[in-house]
Amino acid sequence: MSLSQYLVRKIKNDAGTFAIQKETDQVAIEEPLIIRYSHSNFPEKLHNLATLLRTPTDDYHLACGFLFAEGYLDSPKHIEMTHYCDQDDAITIISDQLITIAERPHLTHSGCGSCALETLDNLYQHLSEVKQWIPSSEFLFELINQPPYQPLFQQSGGTHATLILDERVNVLSQDEDVGRHNALDKAIGKLWVKEELDQAKIAWVSGRVGFELVQKCINAGIPNLISIGAPTSLSIAYAKKYGLGLYAFARNKSVNQYC
Repeated sequence: MSLSQYLVRKIKNDAGTFAIQKETDQVAIEEPLIIRYSHSNFPEKLHNLATLLRTPTDDYHLACGFLFAEGYLDSPKHIEMTHYCDQDDAITIISDQLITIAERPHLTHSGCGSCALETLDNLYQHLSEVKQWIPSSEFLFELINQPPYQPLFQQSGGTHATLILDERVNVLSQDEDVGRHNALDKAIGKLWVKEELDQAKIAWVSGRVGFELVQKCINAGIPNLISIGAPTSLSIAYAKKYGLGLYAFARNKSVNQYC
């Protein structure tokens, strides 16, 4: 279930006259999901990798996309089994790939200073420069002028969306979630498990562009990222470093290109 109903008191102001009425409101559900890992040789040894606050849809693709984006797994062929535990709200990925369980420091930098870049480079050593593909202006404005269908957002107003498209503006994958990064992980995860990421040319996201979204596109080899929101300085710096085409403020018949 991705939406929940709540009773609200709606206050209206009509020409200085206030009226209150009871209505029901659709709200996007936000719940924690624990992602666990175990090696196939020692399935009883579980490691908690992360706890994500997400909308409970497509948890399998969310977990796969997260493990791929963070550099834990490099191919879906390494996944031997998955198990979902309702009691703990946890998904376990059992893999034959031995991964290093390392504590990752909490990043508090909001700028793109050299210390922040050095810290990120140490965390994401698996990244490499993307193979560039430059979209035409016609491609960009076909995407801008036809906003995607977002059913959860239309009902709740509280979710973000991701679309991943090919070179002909065909939608390859799409998803929604309360978290921007979760929506992108889900959309990437769908293509990753089908080994179809090589067809992806551009990712469209509905929120602002922080570093984590840029990093996930670079890791997936998606050459372009476009957003209706604003980028951060760190996201611009990392996009330039790895050759990612970065477009933001894609609305009102215009778009800013940063790379």
